[in-house]
Amino acid sequence: MFTNAIPGRPRAWLLLLALFATQARTPASALVLVEDAGGDGAAVESAARWETFAVSSAKSQIATETHGISVRLANGDRASFSRAADLSPAPSAVLCTFNVSVSGIGAERISSQVFRLGWDFSNSNADEPDARTYAALGLVASEADAFQLRDMVNGRVGATFRGTQAVSWVINNSGRAMSYDAPNGKVEIVGNDRMDVWVARERVFDDILVTNPGGRMNDLKWVWSRGSGQTQFERFEVRTLQEASASAGVGAIAAASMEGSPQPGDGSIALERPTPNPFKNAMRFAYAIPAGHSPVDIGVFDVAGRRVRLLARGPQAAGQYEVRWDGFGDDGKRVKQGVYFLRASIGASSKVSRIVYLPN
Repeated sequence: MFTNAIPGRPRAWLLLLALFATQARTPASALVLVEDAGGDGAAVESAARWETFAVSSAKSQIATETHGISVRLANGDRASFSRAADLSPAPSAVLCTFNVSVSGIGAERISSQVFRLGWDFSNSNADEPDARTYAALGLVASEADAFQLRDMVNGRVGATFRGTQAVSWVINNSGRAMSYDAPNGKVEIVGNDRMDVWVARERVFDDILVTNPGGRMNDLKWVWSRGSGQTQFERFEVRTLQEASASAGVGAIAAASMEGSPQPGDGSIALERPTPNPFKNAMRFAYAIPAGHSPVDIGVFDVAGRRVRLLARGPQAAGQYEVRWDGFGDDGKRVKQGVYFLRASIGASSKVSRIVYLPN
């Protein structure tokens, strides 16, 4: 219980502003694919899963863990996981999110990984051609414990990142430009047949071309074709992209006025503002561990101090992470609309953010 840490009740006019901002938005996003045995409420039951996990010899291994996938690759081997059964209906715009880290990359430093969304993929342990790929994103392990993301069309690579990083990959095949709630807390635009790629709050690629504008997004695949070492994926999700609206700024003003956006004061914990807030579909919350390892405990509580949903618990290494809450409790049932509190304890630090859940 931590009732004494909860701020006072929000003013009525702020909740009215929040309600207005939320109702102005477009229909809810849907969970398309998930690899998270911890679950995301009832929405997980209707979501697709990876079908096949493959390695080319017994020297390598893919393990599915509580919240993701761990891949150990031996030099000369190849690994993949895939979903070749068509997603139905095929999404027209998606947000793909996952936490990723690399370690123990071999001395050859030649490590090539790629994510693909396309059509007529196979479940074989092999890469797919560009001719059947709508969008692709590469990952290059540039050092023993660091990686860069690659624009597969132009061959550009982004900045170097270490530790666990939260990646957001926005892909638009809707036939028009779309706005969306970006990880930086702002409303951003992505063009048709274009992609935005974020690492935490940093936009690595802005409105870049997809591989095959005439294609579609039925199948998904990840392939590690060269190199050696370990890659860890956590909380892998693909959701339909929810379009933001011009009134999103009103919701941001309301949320900013609710005392619930703590920022790091002593450098031991870095918490971003939960966004969007208020929300009706899914809220995302980014945090960072600056160095070493820290015990993490993140949950959502009601106004009486009772936990309604556990989002993350256990030791985590230095890096940037992201968790989501979709309005479901630990019991798999949707909670009532209203005010809740997200409490994050990392190491000796603890912060509380007020969040407003306003479903349809």
